Amino acid sequence: MSKKLTKSLLIYGIGAGLSQSIVIFLLPVYTSVLSKEQYGVYELLYSGFLLMNLLGMCQMDSAVGRYYYEAKNKRERNAYVLTGLMVLLFLSAVTACLGFVFSETISAWIFKVEEYSRAIKIIALTIPVANFYNYFLLIVRFDNKQWYYVIATLCQILLTAGLTIFYLFQKNEGIAGIFKANLFGFLTASLIIFFFYGKSFVAKSKFDKKILKEYFHFSLPLFPAVIGSWLNNHISKFLMLLYLTKGDIGVYATGLKVASIFKFGDYIFRIAWTPFYLGELNKEGHKELFAKVYNYVLCFSGLALLGFFLLDRLIISLLVSQNEFLEASKYALPLAFSIVLVWLVQVVGIGPIVAKKTIYNTYNFFISLLVFFALFFILTPSMGINGVVISQIGSALTLFMVSWYNSNKLYFINFNKIYTAIFIFFILLLLYLN
Repeated sequence: MSKKLTKSLLIYGIGAGLSQSIVIFLLPVYTSVLSKEQYGVYELLYSGFLLMNLLGMCQMDSAVGRYYYEAKNKRERNAYVLTGLMVLLFLSAVTACLGFVFSETISAWIFKVEEYSRAIKIIALTIPVANFYNYFLLIVRFDNKQWYYVIATLCQILLTAGLTIFYLFQKNEGIAGIFKANLFGFLTASLIIFFFYGKSFVAKSKFDKKILKEYFHFSLPLFPAVIGSWLNNHISKFLMLLYLTKGDIGVYATGLKVASIFKFGDYIFRIAWTPFYLGELNKEGHKELFAKVYNYVLCFSGLALLGFFLLDRLIISLLVSQNEFLEASKYALPLAFSIVLVWLVQVVGIGPIVAKKTIYNTYNFFISLLVFFALFFILTPSMGINGVVISQIGSALTLFMVSWYNSNKLYFINFNKIYTAIFIFFILLLLYLN
């Protein structure tokens, strides 16, 4: 594997690993204070928070990432950054206003009561701040300011974790307290990263309408795919309300949260892989290098899932504070497999980005979403949570295969099919034994 990619994985792994691991480290805190029904409500609200983030971001992060290396000079690069930032802040503000104004309606529609409107208002206020923070983390990575990334991330997670414990145990604010801690964590980190790094882009740049058109030409075809990805990962929690209880959602979400250990790997790899492969595209032998990276990722993923197969019950028993959550151990491994499949798409599915035909990503996610809905409505009424889990695996496997096929049509890379077949067979064997 490239030394440059390995270095990025190690350095960004410090910041990204800590940032993503907070959801695992705080799980014992959540499950000691919240019942499984309350935890189910929290997970539904958190899924809504992620959706509002996507609406506010509108793929400006992907657009600036794709064009960042094409800038002819620093001045043009700064214009790319500022233009994306202005659009992001405007869309995030609109999203936040709508969420704040209609918080009571949203709470009543989803939960049949208005008592969660306060949490929704806090979520709405967090959207512009969180998107500002995440946008500049992206620019820090592309500018190769690796330790700025680590420091900002560390400040964000320490403050968020500390305030979460304070609001839950000292103030007894429940779910609203969790989101309030999230807001102040993002706000503090945003101020730090802006004053030490981001203000130079604002002072030395100007908004460019031509760049704006390029961004929307790139990002709008990709946006439905991103919403499709959110639906693949989160719509199941909302649809479960049709057939199952909030307690069932809490158990399922706990299994998914433990399985999200693998999202650390996905996230760490994604933040290092994207700038790496975009920077390598014009170099000779890059296709062979990408195929080699895929083999390494495949091998690591298989070993990681094997270790999880051996330890998942122990991990869950250590992370949950009430016995009513232990049932989640049955669902953690298959959900982890579905996450790993989406992780692999980051490598085998680069064709649409490289060819600047991002509409194919929308096609891929739309097909996988159809598979999810079909399996969900057929299996869940009779199989309960097991039906939801099978739907997730079927959807992720479909996304993996369709992404590979369409990517190779646009930009062929000879990824190893035999290794892939062995990997999938091996994991299915583990699921059978589980």
